[in-house]
Amino acid sequence: MADISKITNVAIENVAKVCGVAVANIAKVINNIYVSFANTHSYLFDGTDDYINATSAISAFDKDEGTFHLRVKLAVAGAPSKFMLGIADGNNANFIRIFYHGSQTKLYFQCKTAGTNKNAVSSAGALGADGNWHTICCTWSRSAGEFKAYFDATQVSTTKPIGSSTWSPTVFNIGANQNTSSNVPWRGGIDEPAMWSSALTAAEITALETPIDLLADSGDYSSSSNLTMWYRADGDTGTNCDDHTSENNDATRVNGTSLSTDAPST
Repeated sequence: MADISKITNVAIENVAKVCGVAVANIAKVINNIYVSFANTHSYLFDGTDDYINATSAISAFDKDEGTFHLRVKLAVAGAPSKFMLGIADGNNANFIRIFYHGSQTKLYFQCKTAGTNKNAVSSAGALGADGNWHTICCTWSRSAGEFKAYFDATQVSTTKPIGSSTWSPTVFNIGANQNTSSNVPWRGGIDEPAMWSSALTAAEITALETPIDLLADSGDYSSSSNLTMWYRADGDTGTNCDDHTSENNDATRVNGTSLSTDAPST
């Protein structure tokens, strides 16, 4: 892809002149071009004991405001429940977790703080084991008092108020519950688990429906500076999950979590 930053005002004016359209319209098109990348791998979980230990990224977690976003492909629908993500303090008194409730065929986005568990629940019939990749996202903002849940970029639930921000997480797992001793791990694929220290807007979440370079602002996406974790699977070696942000909080694939060439197209 061409470097959009190298397009000069003169070049824009020339294109506008040739095409017979206003300069403002050309600029609008350029601003809506997203920076893509080659997405060739994802993480594959066996549903038995695989997960990613992302505890190293806790230092980048903002409990006052933030976003989790990941792409998932469910291998087998129905019971039991299957966990995609969990971050919690030591006694599980406070946590954020996302899971597919197998017997209810619903998605649960849970935010428990100050002893109060807030559920943002969505009918997940569209998730299923349909062979397709889907996007899962939640945002939280204590100043707004809201915890929002998104499925395939559509806001499916909002819960409020959310409690105090005094908790300090000590466990962070991807593809598993925050408490692995009572865990039903994910079975299927997870790609591009990412975290921001800001609550992404609905327009930004829509922009992430197609994999784009999260390190570069483009189109409606303008939160690259707040990106604090991004595991892409591409380039990972051994059991390492390479963090593609400047935070360098690499994670570890546990119990044989593998790499797959089945990945969402860019």
